[in-house]
Parts: sequence; C-alpha cells; structure tokens
Amino acid sequence: MKTGQTRVRMRSIDAGRSTSRIDLLATEEPMEIRMRVGGQTRPIAVTMRTPGADFELAAGFLFAEGLIESRRQIARIEYCLDCDDAEQRHNIVTVVMRGQDEDGKTGRREDGKNEVGETARRPDGQDEVGETGRRPDGKKEDDHPPSPAVGRGAGGEGRLADLPSRRLADSPSGRLADSPIRNFTMTSACGICGKEQLDQIERRGIPPLAPGPTVDWRTITSLPGALREAQGLFSTTGGLHAAALFTPAGEMIAVREDVGRHNAVDKVIGWSLLENRLPLSDAVLMVSGRSSFEIAQKALAAGIPILCAVSAPSSLAVDLAQRFGMTLVGFLRGERFNVYAGGGRVGGVG
Repeated sequence: MKTGQTRVRMRSIDAGRSTSRIDLLATEEPMEIRMRVGGQTRPIAVTMRTPGADFELAAGFLFAEGLIESRRQIARIEYCLDCDDAEQRHNIVTVVMRGQDEDGKTGRREDGKNEVGETARRPDGQDEVGETGRRPDGKKEDDHPPSPAVGRGAGGEGRLADLPSRRLADSPSGRLADSPIRNFTMTSACGICGKEQLDQIERRGIPPLAPGPTVDWRTITSLPGALREAQGLFSTTGGLHAAALFTPAGEMIAVREDVGRHNAVDKVIGWSLLENRLPLSDAVLMVSGRSSFEIAQKALAAGIPILCAVSAPSSLAVDLAQRFGMTLVGFLRGERFNVYAGGGRVGGVG
C-alpha cells in the first residue's frame, strides 16, 4: 500500500552547480469510489488523491455530494483486495450500503450472515465502519438533511462518472439502476449556473445555518499557524493542501492532508460522519488555499457555520455564504483577514 510521500531522485541546481539527491514528493494516485447497493456495484467517481484516510474520503465525498444522508446507511467500506491487479487493490474503495444482499434482499447475504452491523477492517486492523446510533445532541443521524449533488473531480482535477443526480433514497426501489443519472463535465467553475446551484441546495432541504458560535478574531488569526504545524506530510514534501476542524476556542479537532483541497475537506467530513459528529454546528473549518463554491457547499452540508481560508473566496462561495448564513473568511494571514459574509460570528472587533 502506497504512503503519502514518494522518494524520487533529482538534480538540484544551485548557482550553476549540479547535485544529485533524493527528494520527497507528495504521492498522487487515482482512487475509484464505488457504491454497492442491492448486489449491484457501480463506479461513482475517480479522484486524484494522496493515499491515506481513503475510507474517510469515500464516505465524505458521498455525503457531501448528496448520495448518502447518514452513517447509518453504510454497512462497511472496503478495498478491492480481490482485484487482479495488485497495484490497484488499494486504489479502489467500495462503500457497501446497509440492508441489501447480493440478491437485492434485505438483511442477509448469500452466506446467511447478517449484513447489518458488520464492519470492514483497515490495513491496521481497526474497524473502519461499525454500528451507528445517535449524535451527541440525541438526534438520529438521518435528521440531518442531505446535501446537494454537485459534479466534480477531486481538487478540481479528475473526472466524475455517472453520478446520480438524486440520492439513493429518491429511487423507489433503492437500487442504483433506478436512480436518475446525469453526466458532469469537469471544470474549475463547477456547475452551469450559479443561481441554479444555490437553488439546488435549497431543494435538497438544507436550511440556513443557525446563529452562533462567536469566535474571537485572535482565535481566527491563530488557525493558519495551527494548521501548518499539524501538516506532517507538508513539512516533508511541501506539496499538500490541508483542511482542519477547530472548536470556537481554537482547539483542533481533526486535520487531513491531500494533493486536492476538496479531498482534504471530504476527508475531515468523512471522519466526522464515521465518528457520528455531524452536524458540525459548533465547528470552524480552516482550509489551505482558496475557498471555492464546492468547498463552501461541503461545509454547509456538514453544518459548519464558519469557513476560513488563507486565500481568496470565489464569488459563488460568497453568494452561498450570504444566502445560507455562513461566516466566510478569506486572506487570513498574520493578524489580517477579510470577512465576506456572516461577520456577526467574529468577536472582539471594534
């Protein structure tokens, strides 16, 4: 199984002098995300990613794109360990949906064992997905509305193949073949019409974010440094994006790295989903790079009220933040930053 960094031999030129040495680069490999429903396995997306937290990436992607509503729908997540090509075994991840066997019946597989409650194992032997219950606030996970399906490749690259335009729950039979399909063309703009994208979010039933929490401006300015210090792979490769979740007091909850900034966000959301932490109504999301519409809609789907980035937001990200009550911070560098929406959550300012 590949790691997040790859050793390569290169030649370094300094003032005309050439030196041969080994450099560490961020690993980039394709990962295919598949869904298995009622005995049918279907490819959903191919994304270029940095190996690591692959199951979180798959779960976060499906949730953020509106294909699943809660962790309760997932029976297990697994690599394609029986793949003929050994090199690709850890580049294919299948999310097996709960309650269907290979014949499309509910509750039991062909071997007679219960499908519900079984878990997949990661290479380190730990459970990846297990039983789900209730969120810390006591509500069932599926009380949280689904997110809009927006076509993309990871980090702006790659391709999205045959992504259902509605979640599986919208299909009368619950089978992939009966779910309406659209094909998406990958562009940096992500979508045909900005207003349509925002309207689609509302049609999915995602409400505006509730007021709060309030975060002191000094806490906000501390986030980029905390994110940078937590980037273990970036410190050795210099070539990775990151996304991290913080409490309103600035304590880091989780951080993930990837060559694609969208993947990093999917990974932290996937981690939150699998850990029964959604919605993240009391969290701050800090991302390296810029905040695009896609990152903003992922944050909204996860219920995150504050999104901070070291670079600029896109115009559609600002539109989303204003329409749904999200606090959007950009150009967060040193003690300076811009607030493009939701300024009421920034405390301590004159």
